[in-house]
Amino acid sequence: MQDDVLTRWRSFVQKLTERYQQILAESDAGFTGLLEDPNLDPITFGNAMSAIEIRVKELRGKLGDTYTQNVVGHLSAMKPAEQLMRQTEDWLEEHFEHWRVSWNGRLVRSIWARAQPLMHRKVGCSKCGAELTGRTVFHQAESVGCTHCGAVNSVTPDPLVYTYFAMAPDMIADEQTVKSKLGLDRARRAGASRAQRIELTRQHWRAFVAARAQIAPMSAEEQERFVASRVRYEEQWG
Repeated sequence: MQDDVLTRWRSFVQKLTERYQQILAESDAGFTGLLEDPNLDPITFGNAMSAIEIRVKELRGKLGDTYTQNVVGHLSAMKPAEQLMRQTEDWLEEHFEHWRVSWNGRLVRSIWARAQPLMHRKVGCSKCGAELTGRTVFHQAESVGCTHCGAVNSVTPDPLVYTYFAMAPDMIADEQTVKSKLGLDRARRAGASRAQRIELTRQHWRAFVAARAQIAPMSAEEQERFVASRVRYEEQWG
């Protein structure tokens, strides 16, 4: 009886894992199509990603519910069954996080390919029509004086440029530091000491903010304040 419980449980976990992989395969095809669309809509992409996250969370919930309903109580089967459940939970979490940040990275790089040419296109003076040549900022609004007539122009980037700089700093940083983030999560689950968790937290957020600053510049002092705030949170709530 106990062997039957464990066998059925292993079969269930395998089927759930296969369903998870099927969901991601279908999503890969869908996201590929979205990024190839000339009229790429980041909102549509984000909504689709949120929907997939919900489906993956439902699978994880089903994993725990099925274990509770069908395995708990069968004492000789519980230890290996619980171990398999924990391993599967961790694998689902880590695999999906790698998948998620990879696609988000592909999204913002696709946006950049479209936004970069828009940043430097010529802008004419609103008064005399002459090309404005004194621009110094290309990703946010800027007041630019016309060298021909002296009029002050308010120049705003294309909305796609705004979108890129709103999304890319965090998404690129997430992609570049996913390993350290998951390493910190593993340390927490393994019961690492407070000192170890704080040091891993500091290392992760220093790498994150350095990657972020490649797109959204921050001074060394600003970066350290950012890291310090994350370390304080870990000290209090981690």
